[in-house]
Amino acid sequence: MRVELVTDAGNGEAGANLSQTIFDDEATTAIAEDFPPFAGRFRPEGFLSAFDGYTANGTWQLEVTDDKFGLGGTLNNWSLALTMGERTDFTDGFGNYGIQVADVGNTFRVRQTTPPGFFPTAPATGMQLVTVAPEVSTKTGVNFANQRPDFRMISATGDGGTGISITYEIINGDIAPVSIDILQSSDALFDVGDTLIVTLFPEPADLTVGTHTVNLVLGVDIVLPGAGIADLNTDYRLLFSADTSNTVDEPDIDPLNEDNTVAFAGVYHEVGGPVMAFGFNTADTLTVARNGLNVEFDFDNASMTNPLQTSYPVADVTQFRLRGAGGDDNFSSGAK
Repeated sequence: MRVELVTDAGNGEAGANLSQTIFDDEATTAIAEDFPPFAGRFRPEGFLSAFDGYTANGTWQLEVTDDKFGLGGTLNNWSLALTMGERTDFTDGFGNYGIQVADVGNTFRVRQTTPPGFFPTAPATGMQLVTVAPEVSTKTGVNFANQRPDFRMISATGDGGTGISITYEIINGDIAPVSIDILQSSDALFDVGDTLIVTLFPEPADLTVGTHTVNLVLGVDIVLPGAGIADLNTDYRLLFSADTSNTVDEPDIDPLNEDNTVAFAGVYHEVGGPVMAFGFNTADTLTVARNGLNVEFDFDNASMTNPLQTSYPVADVTQFRLRGAGGDDNFSSGAK
């Protein structure tokens, strides 16, 4: 590969020097259109861009020829400044792209620029090492994968007392600050007709990739029906719904009811108030029994690892308010 920088500089005249001369394809002035002495930045007669796509490794030579009889010249020094720009291409609507390389036989690192709002999922290193063999004209299968982050509610439950636990999962990437709304609903689906009870704001540490369990205390962190606010004499579900304002652009078809909303299933109680129990969608077994000065309450479901068994002093409980969900629950009461 050979590129002409300048021919017959100054037409052989004395003083036609190149002093601190820089040849640059992006220069404003072409050297062929100027007069000596040449000091500054000039476009060469040839195109340095002819070297684009070739490796810079190897020996570079500057060739100087004196073809004017009777005059001499001296090359004091010269240097080469290389800009190692990356070769790039944009994918089409199907994700296809192509990058031309001239120096086959070498190994290239191919990376992607992740689209805004997405996180890279493959390859794990974020980079593909590609070797283009001399006998290969096209290298295919250099693929990358991205995904938007997803917030997935798993469960909301109570420990029989003042403890409330919310468990959720975040995948594909950390998310921006979002809220979790607790609502009263006529069913297990979030909609605009639901009544907002309280809004929670997870800490930044709970917005990272992974499974998180947020533990709350009734009367300290939140209030719920029958524990801080009056309970309705109607049937309803308690919903815990994340990101109801769609702050996070998730890959869900339904951004709220696909996996952002879960119905509370469990038991909670504040001293001096009712015991509040909300069942699962499947069959629950609930037993209330007097045992001396205490009332014992068992709550069980096939989805639970162990049944919830609690004992309350009779003086601490005003009522048991039990709400099933699937219409197939079993309730019994009595004295021991």
